[in-house]
Amino acid sequence: MLWVVIGHSPLSVTAFASSFDADCHECALFLKKVAYSFHMPLFIMISGYLFYITRIDKGASYRKTLTDKFKRLGIPYLFFTVFAFFLKVYVGGVERPVTLSLKSFVSAFVRPFEGPLQEMWFVAVVLLYFSLLEVYRRILKNNWLSLLCLCCAAGLFFIPVGDMSGVFAFNRAVHFFIFFFLGLLIAANNCFETAIKRPCCIAICLILYVAMFWVGGVEEDVVTLVMSLSGCLLCWGLAGKFDRNLSNNVFVSFRNYTYQIFLLGIFIQIGIKMIYNKLGMQGTYPYFYVLCVLSGIYIPVLVSKVIQRIDNKYLNMLIGL
Repeated sequence: MLWVVIGHSPLSVTAFASSFDADCHECALFLKKVAYSFHMPLFIMISGYLFYITRIDKGASYRKTLTDKFKRLGIPYLFFTVFAFFLKVYVGGVERPVTLSLKSFVSAFVRPFEGPLQEMWFVAVVLLYFSLLEVYRRILKNNWLSLLCLCCAAGLFFIPVGDMSGVFAFNRAVHFFIFFFLGLLIAANNCFETAIKRPCCIAICLILYVAMFWVGGVEEDVVTLVMSLSGCLLCWGLAGKFDRNLSNNVFVSFRNYTYQIFLLGIFIQIGIKMIYNKLGMQGTYPYFYVLCVLSGIYIPVLVSKVIQRIDNKYLNMLIGL
């Protein structure tokens, strides 16, 4: 989740910016490039991993699984899409503006990538993945069938699509399916996770990831897939080597609120960027950048804790608690 927030944090370089601000902006853009090379594939892979542990492995029923997932993911999807839609209708000068019409309103839900809150494509995609619960159960019982499915998923990544959105971001669901299924496989086979955490595997992933920044003469989709996979597996392997006590101390403050950070953080970060542009103070880029990252994480956590204290089930449902 931290990589997602970092990817959304670069400020704009305006007329008042100094050369120092411009240099800081270049660093922020580099971090964004790193984040965007694997952060959503990693998010999807982790979703597959957790889905196996919490649903498939525990024998959860199809009906209960979809009901629970719609409450947790679907209700916030509807609420925040409506909120962002009317916010953009009545607030000028925004990216991806929308018009107040029935067609535009319906399209915001059906085509989330083209809607007022583009980030919601992820929610639509994982809901599509979760709907295939019974298919995963059958495939994962057979190792050869699992391998065949993984190869097919890799092939789906290379299917040329002119529009990467589609109805309920279906094209993106097809494109990123390899990461979700790989997450399922890692959870279903302990040997995979053990191998990923070995130093030699971590080193190979690091070399591949860094090499993809400079490789030339290779199909762009191949570079993208190798970079995404190596970045995801590198993060996974390093996380396995991370001291558990240190990990608890560093991430305990927000690790239970990742979905709420995903939903609320973007609005907070937009507000910080607007304040930065409004103040027009030279030499403040790094301070506002750090503020943008921290606010994007901890203000949603604070809001979530306040709502939990209120203890209203409807408020909890609106933000996926």
